[in-house]
Amino acid sequence: MFGHAGYPSEGRIKEYDLETLADPKHAIPPYDAVLLLAPRRAHDAALHEVLKPLLERIDIATMREANLRASGSNANSPPAAVARWLWQRIAGQ
Repeated sequence: MFGHAGYPSEGRIKEYDLETLADPKHAIPPYDAVLLLAPRRAHDAALHEVLKPLLERIDIATMREANLRASGSNANSPPAAVARWLWQRIAGQ
């Protein structure tokens, strides 16, 4: 038996073809992508407008793929390349 503990957005779930177990008691919090801004940018209206397309657009499968691209055993994608891939993926939805 092979076990793996981690977050549901962990890229290695896809890499190793693992299955996530049901969590009927909700012991693990659900996945929610969160945008965090530095306090000095919190009231930057232009930045808010640029980030709006990201809201509610990154599902767990997409985040899992992005994480795999960034940190999987075959990871050779620099952060900027992963960010571009993610943007293209969600912009096309």
